[in-house]
Amino acid sequence: LGLSYKELGEINKAISCFEESLGMRREIYEERSHPKIVSYLIKLFEIYFELESFSRAADCCKESLIMCE
Repeated sequence: LGLSYKELGEINKAISCFEESLGMRREIYEERSHPKIVSYLIKLFEIYFELESFSRAADCCKESLIMCE
């Protein structure tokens, strides 16, 4: 759903969907290092980068890199 909103230019709705999905994945997997969690962090990174919200993009990128160590 988030990708569809992104493609339609509904960026705020896309961010909401990705953040909600990220929260659900964190609850489901209970561990902080899981590929599906990283996947949503990367999606959020891409959106924030496109919006030139570099601080938020960097936070998502850093967290995903930590999980991949």
